[in-house]
Amino acid sequence: SYIIFFILCWLLGSEESTWNEIQCVANSYVLSGVIFAYLLFSQMRIASNSDIRFSVFYSDDKFYDLNFLASSLSIGMFMISKYHSKIIKCIYVSAILFIVAALLLTGSRAAFIAIGISLVPYINRKQLVSLIIIGGVLYTVLPYLLPELLIQRFMGDSYNDASNEHRLENWKNAILGISMHPLTGCGLDYSIEALERVIHKTVNAHNTYLYAIMHFGILFSILFFVFMFRPIIKIMKFGLSKKLVWTILGYLFTTTIIEATLSLTFITNIAFYYLLSRSDVTATNKLFQ
Repeated sequence: SYIIFFILCWLLGSEESTWNEIQCVANSYVLSGVIFAYLLFSQMRIASNSDIRFSVFYSDDKFYDLNFLASSLSIGMFMISKYHSKIIKCIYVSAILFIVAALLLTGSRAAFIAIGISLVPYINRKQLVSLIIIGGVLYTVLPYLLPELLIQRFMGDSYNDASNEHRLENWKNAILGISMHPLTGCGLDYSIEALERVIHKTVNAHNTYLYAIMHFGILFSILFFVFMFRPIIKIMKFGLSKKLVWTILGYLFTTTIIEATLSLTFITNIAFYYLLSRSDVTATNKLFQ
């Protein structure tokens, strides 16, 4: 998978891209989010009896946690601002609202923080008033629409639960695992298996970048981060628009709180930024005006 990732980055970095290619990747990514959201609504299955968090199951007992859909929303909102057709804008807005509804059922608070980060440049004073009104309406209506445990997770005292402490503990264990083999890494294995082998704990890294360093070690992970940040640095030379800056920040936040290494979330975003960095003059003008 890493070989495919590096080859993909090399190919995308060696060819000029067009506006149509950028649209194709963005549209496909948002469509994949709609498909995942549809699967969640069609299954309506919870991941654990102790916590109502709806997920998409791909076997009897294995599932995807859809908090990564926040990343597809970031690209979706960025592309809406680049389309002039009202029909396409309406389609995008409908897709985004559908995905947001699915994210509500996941109970992922971090996903909505990522969405909030991506929304920052789109909000002016008039829109802020509208958002406050919409937020007030949702705060009033949602308790009658969502299960009680989800309401408690979003609006109750659940922010004092152990989920944040659990994530921080996972990061500490990942750092401990890295410290055991700092230069060459723990090997190309799932983090839960690598950490069980190295520090004898059944935990995962829960962080894309710690996961990558666990795989390669500090020495060889430099190559991974070069491939990852190369397109973003190139885009900076064009002069980043505020909307793209916050889109990237939302993506970085999403990949920090989950293990997205070599996933659809990670690779598609990197491909999107590579296409932006290699866009021709016409595409550049469209994207950064």
